[in-house]
Amino acid sequence: RTPLVHRSMDGSNEFKKLERSVKDTETVVQKYVQLMTKLEEDVKGKGVINLDESLYAKLVKSLKDIKNAFEKEERGIDSCIGVVDALRSAVGTPSMGPIKRKNKDVASPVHKVKRSKKGDWVIPVGSAVATRQGKQQWILATVVGFNPKTSRYEVEDPEEEDEALKRLVVASKDIIPLPPDPNKVKEGHDPAMYSPTGSYLATPFPEGTKVLAMFPATTAFYPATVSGHVKGAKGNKNLVTMYLLQFEDDHDDGFTPSRKVSAQHVVPYQK
Repeated sequence: RTPLVHRSMDGSNEFKKLERSVKDTETVVQKYVQLMTKLEEDVKGKGVINLDESLYAKLVKSLKDIKNAFEKEERGIDSCIGVVDALRSAVGTPSMGPIKRKNKDVASPVHKVKRSKKGDWVIPVGSAVATRQGKQQWILATVVGFNPKTSRYEVEDPEEEDEALKRLVVASKDIIPLPPDPNKVKEGHDPAMYSPTGSYLATPFPEGTKVLAMFPATTAFYPATVSGHVKGAKGNKNLVTMYLLQFEDDHDDGFTPSRKVSAQHVVPYQK
């Protein structure tokens, strides 16, 4: 057999393992849902929460099982990504390099989003992110892949019309996950469950804070200063939905306007 065939067969085993892990995860999550349903029915019927020691122990065990199942599933996903990368290399697919954007260059920060070492949180595929392009510009992009061996992400630029230049590979330090849509955060949920930057929806940036934000009607991020914010998300009235921002170099007859920007498109400015 050729090396490529060997890789394909090995990869098939990894994908089967992942499939089993996904089914195991669904099973333990379903058990937890059943326990919570029982608890909710008790509350509706009796008007009080009857969380005895037995039910409490079952809930704790169920949550631990879910945690272990997700960790196992994550390891399986990493293994499958490694297989795909190996196959990609075997057929000679070139790596994607950085691309140039036609928009004007604007000085942007070199951020340092707090990141853990190998094995910790990875931005999921499909997530919206701010990606540093070149040395002085940040753009909106979508995560389409992650290589655990190199800790590099593959992202897609929605504004790039040339298919050959639409995707680029960036280091973990050059990508910032965006907060979730505040109107899609379920009531009672911590926004940080959806993204590391989700905490800024519940604890907004104070006025006067310097941030990185997407300028209205563009897909580019620029430095700005918070001048206010608006709360009132559909699922949670305490979450920030909009920020009032004054962007650097945004002057009109010597006056810097405050522009409304969705809280989903505002992230920390760190130098």
